[in-house]
Amino acid sequence: MQDQKRTIIIDYKKCLSCGICVSLCPHKAIEMVNGYPQVTGTCKVCGLCAGSCITSAISMFATKFRDEAIIEEISTANLISCRRKSKEGVTLLCISRLDMIHLAEAIARHGSVAVLSCENDCRNSPGAFEARSKIKAMQIALSKLGLEKERIAFNEEARNFGPVSSEKAELLKAVARDRNVRALVSKMRTITEVGNVYGEKISTEKYERILSDAIETAINMAKILKSVDKEAKVSEIAEKSGMEKSEIVSTIVEMRRRGLVEILGEDELTIRVVK
Repeated sequence: MQDQKRTIIIDYKKCLSCGICVSLCPHKAIEMVNGYPQVTGTCKVCGLCAGSCITSAISMFATKFRDEAIIEEISTANLISCRRKSKEGVTLLCISRLDMIHLAEAIARHGSVAVLSCENDCRNSPGAFEARSKIKAMQIALSKLGLEKERIAFNEEARNFGPVSSEKAELLKAVARDRNVRALVSKMRTITEVGNVYGEKISTEKYERILSDAIETAINMAKILKSVDKEAKVSEIAEKSGMEKSEIVSTIVEMRRRGLVEILGEDELTIRVVK
C-alpha cells in the first residue's frame, strides 16, 4: 500500500494495472509508471478514481472520504450529495466520489437513496456523468431483483419505499462489487459517447444490454456462492437457490473462468469453491 502525495492511497496488491483510473482522471493527475498507476500531476481529490476502481484498490488519504466512513454516515442518512449542492446528508467533495457500493448500502439500510450532483456544472467533469452511469447500473440491478428502480432518485428527493430483504440487499452489494460490472460502468460513457482507441462507438442501448447481462451474471454468481459451503452438486445448488440447472451451469463456467470455483464430478456436475 502506498501513500500517493497525501491525496489517494493505492494498494498495489489489489491493483490489476487496468488503467481505468488513468483514463477517468479529470485532471490527468495519474499516469501508468512501470505498469502501475501513480499520482504524477496535481490531484484535486475528487475521488473519481477511488469510486470507479474495479478492485477497490484506490482509497482516499483523508479518512472521512474513505468507503468505511461514508458507509457509516449512510447509516443515518439516505441523501448523498456534492457539497456544492447540499450540506445535508452524506456530503462528498464531489459526486465523483460516489461508488456503487454507497448506493447499495443506502438502499439496504433505508430502502431508497437520493443523489444530488452539479451535473453539467461539475468542477471535476466528467465526474457527475460517471455518477449517472453508476446510478443506471444499480437501477438495472434493482429491476432484476424485482425492486423499483425509482428507489434511486437523481437530483430530486428520495421516495419512500418499504425495506429491502437482507437477501436482496446482499445481492445488490454483490453487483456493486463485481469487477466485470464495475469495469463496464467505468467505460460506459467513453465507449458510448467518445469511442474506443479506434474511435468506434457502441450505442447506449447495446451497451446497456451488455451491462444488463453482466449484472445478471453477478447476481447468479452471488446466489450460487451463497448456496455452496465448500462443495455442492448442481442439483443441490438448484434446490437451495431456486435457479434453473441450465442457468447454474452457464454461470459456473464463467465462475471457473474467473478462478472462483473448480468443476468436478463424473455422474453429476459438482463445484468446489476456491478460497
